Amino acid sequence: MSKNRRKILPFAAIALAGAMALSSGTAQANLGECSQPFSAGSDPSASDCLFILSTAVGNSTCDNPCICAPKGTLPARATDALLCLNFSVGAGTPTDCPCTDLKDATYQFNPTDVLNTDIQSQFVATNYLGAFDQGVSPTTGDWTKNWTVDLHGNFWVWEPADGGTLNGATPTANGACPATTTDVGDETLPGGLGAMDVCQLDARYAVDGATLTLTNDNIYVLGGAGNQGTFIGDGDAAGKTPATVVNTTLSIEQGTLILGVPSEALKVTRGSKINITGTAADPVVMTSQNQFDDWQAGGAGNTNGAQWGGLVVTGFAETNTCNNLVSCDALVEGVINPFNWGGFDDTDDSGTITYVVVDKGGFGLAPASEINSITLYGIGRNTDFSFMQANDNTDDGIEVFGGEAVFDHLVSTNNFDDSFDTDEGFRGGMQFGLGKQSTVEADKGFEIDNKVVADAPISEPTFANITMINSTATTGDTVGIGPRSGTGAYFWNGIISKSERAAIRSEAGTVKLNGGVPTGVSADDGILRIKNYLIYAPDDLGTPLVTVNYATTAAGGEVVADVQNWYEADTDNRKDIDPTLNATGYPGSPDNP
Repeated sequence: MSKNRRKILPFAAIALAGAMALSSGTAQANLGECSQPFSAGSDPSASDCLFILSTAVGNSTCDNPCICAPKGTLPARATDALLCLNFSVGAGTPTDCPCTDLKDATYQFNPTDVLNTDIQSQFVATNYLGAFDQGVSPTTGDWTKNWTVDLHGNFWVWEPADGGTLNGATPTANGACPATTTDVGDETLPGGLGAMDVCQLDARYAVDGATLTLTNDNIYVLGGAGNQGTFIGDGDAAGKTPATVVNTTLSIEQGTLILGVPSEALKVTRGSKINITGTAADPVVMTSQNQFDDWQAGGAGNTNGAQWGGLVVTGFAETNTCNNLVSCDALVEGVINPFNWGGFDDTDDSGTITYVVVDKGGFGLAPASEINSITLYGIGRNTDFSFMQANDNTDDGIEVFGGEAVFDHLVSTNNFDDSFDTDEGFRGGMQFGLGKQSTVEADKGFEIDNKVVADAPISEPTFANITMINSTATTGDTVGIGPRSGTGAYFWNGIISKSERAAIRSEAGTVKLNGGVPTGVSADDGILRIKNYLIYAPDDLGTPLVTVNYATTAAGGEVVADVQNWYEADTDNRKDIDPTLNATGYPGSPDNP
């Protein structure tokens, strides 16, 4: 040890001089492995070690422990550079970065792998597991930073926008509410942020061709609990078709705040559109009046869910619960009926969403039936919904019924039921998503359902690059993937972490496994496929990674060993007893920011 140390000292002196001469920068972090921020060879080079030392003295930045922590922890220190140099000249022990090999050429996912050819063009190719590219530093690769809540150690509520109508100006209460909204008072913001008018929306906006624009220089409240909040359009009426519905658009500017109270929800009916133009710096926030009041009074806004309903968007795309062949009238859950949705047009367009946070929802308008934080019914594939977070909801985070849309960059956190739920003939997909189950109560990370087994279309969604962090909660199932009722699904390049209970649990009479054991259910049922998946789970609880919730193992049933063998039969599916995956998919404690 001492001999090696003396041998490396001259290198360290040279490295220090070189490091001080390096211009400040950030490691590329996409070429090599441990101790290789720049090179891609079998061992670190001197330039790699110089860069690590440069980060240690503050001249450069590297926050990816998979390449800049040869001792196993960040921040990088001079001893990391010494270890790197020692190893590079063959005079020391191998480095020990806390890396999991989540990026590899074998983990190739291509849009052409999607079985539904209608939606292939809406996916992008990847070669890594989970929501985040492991070859990119968290500083630039973590797309959840700066706009989400309850991640990265924050309980951020909202703040006035820097762009849009406000354009960085201090908000002023001037009585200028948009037309067709009503000024109902002012709110003084804490911390000297200014004051804003409170503008109440009407109960319904249903003028053909009209657009209601909510600018970010006001705070908006919904149409009242007695009106169930606010409806956009008239497509919730029975018998509506694309030819008979009015087309009304709700446009919401970046950084706008919308508040709801119990018995209220924001509901966009089929035939109408919602256009949310948030940004990472100024997302649109929909939350409860109660949370806002807590924040205004000096609190952190860390209040409970079920304080208002949530966001509901419906369209004319197909479902397997149509009541007739002329006007498809399926009923929305959680609201006072009738509220109808669905149709026969998978090319339908319900609008555009970028950067929205829907927080503190789940209050059911109908008895014993909560509303999901974000609920999407019959959304067609010409819809473009991206960067959406559902947080602290007492039902599901994001649930999709029917349709063929593809949604990307989704975050579902601290919701009491399922993180992502698909149902009633959904044949679209999701790519790039983070689910983090509530530690109080949680059900399934993915609940994939068909509900009506005999009717077409069969649910068969595609999920790609989603990281699911399960919960240790004792209330609820807390499983990773839970297929039900004859659904199919294709899971690509994903991660399930902290699976103290079952990571995959197939319920009785649900799915056929791809190349596996027949379940004895209808030949029309879908097929479950899982490709390039990593399951992290501790091995000290004696709980299988994969279970089947059958009362018996009679003919047609699957036993645990069969299902686990099916999962492991694909050589690119893996299991690991190391649960060190943080909330953004990088090595570390799952509870660390």
